[in-house]
Amino acid sequence: MTASEAIVKTYHGTLDGFFETGTEGVVWTIIRDPRPRWWMWAVALTTLVTELPKMVLSFEKEDWQARQHGYRAPASLLWRMKCHLRGALSGYADLVLIEHGDRLTVFGPDGETLFDGTIDCDFKAGWREYPLNPGHGQPCALGVWIHWTERGWEPDDWARLFFREDGPPLRAVIEKSGRGQVEEQDDDE
Repeated sequence: MTASEAIVKTYHGTLDGFFETGTEGVVWTIIRDPRPRWWMWAVALTTLVTELPKMVLSFEKEDWQARQHGYRAPASLLWRMKCHLRGALSGYADLVLIEHGDRLTVFGPDGETLFDGTIDCDFKAGWREYPLNPGHGQPCALGVWIHWTERGWEPDDWARLFFREDGPPLRAVIEKSGRGQVEEQDDDE
């Protein structure tokens, strides 16, 4: 299959600047819109069928070991199943990374198009040296470390699409073709 024949997946949602320990900076994402109720029931049923037997065996073993020492297992089987389902129905599964080559359309609060194009990552715009590690650094926008900015945009302006000070998050549509992330630019480019 050639790149032009790659399967395109379309996601609708809201823009988000996601970060957590280990990302070493903000990752530009879309949080997908909530899925239909039928989808949630399908995930719940699949999870019950595949995971419940394993969870029952694990819980029975832990509960038996705990009783040998005079106390009960710390979490009930029902609580464990509820946590497992919650993770299957939300969380990371709803984050869609925005990557080089993706087609992104961003809509303003009034429905006007703020950005409509193919993502072209600029890994140098906004580059700053780390305060405690001279000679090393990464891009920065609005005072936070980021990984890239859309080529041709000022880092702070691009980041404002994701970090909204006024109003709700911006709506967006992304088309992912599966072409993957571009390698970071060399110094001589």
